[in-house]
Amino acid sequence: YKRDRLEATSGLFCKKIQVITDTLDNFCNDHAIDHIHFLKMSAEGAEYDVLKGAKSLLTQKKIDFIQFGYGDAYEDAGRSLKEVYELLCNHEYEIFKMYSDKIVHIKKWHDVFEHVKQAHFLAISRSISDYSLEMQMVFEAEKDRPRCMDGTDATHMTLLLAAVMHTQGPILEMGVGDLSTPLLHALCIK
Repeated sequence: YKRDRLEATSGLFCKKIQVITDTLDNFCNDHAIDHIHFLKMSAEGAEYDVLKGAKSLLTQKKIDFIQFGYGDAYEDAGRSLKEVYELLCNHEYEIFKMYSDKIVHIKKWHDVFEHVKQAHFLAISRSISDYSLEMQMVFEAEKDRPRCMDGTDATHMTLLLAAVMHTQGPILEMGVGDLSTPLLHALCIK
């Protein structure tokens, strides 16, 4: 999709290119990935489309944690946070909004969530057998959240670190994050 607002505010002009895409279901099938412990998405507004392409994985409860961002790219893509929220809730996920000092359970949708400039969310599958232990890990990880070099909160870095350190299953990253991608690569390289 075209990022008109980004072009207007940055002075950059984007060139349209074609890319080959595939669904997450197909990707996991082709690479013999049966279960994803932690899915980190930074798809610049295409998170809903990524999740739609993971229909089989979501239906079969094959993804435990999903961390995703939200920002103005959703509007550029013609998508809404509510679409992502409802899709995940319909697949029995609990959704949490990540703040600089806490994680808050979003038990019910409110339209005010759609008007946030940028945010990070965590979805946890209700099918996790040790849900309370997993939640304790998440909240413990949030206590000592690091800060980015520009002084802003790295709202998902501690969570990613905790997930990598506690997981015994695959971690899959869709998209690229300035800080999270190098962290994941450094931690996952054997």
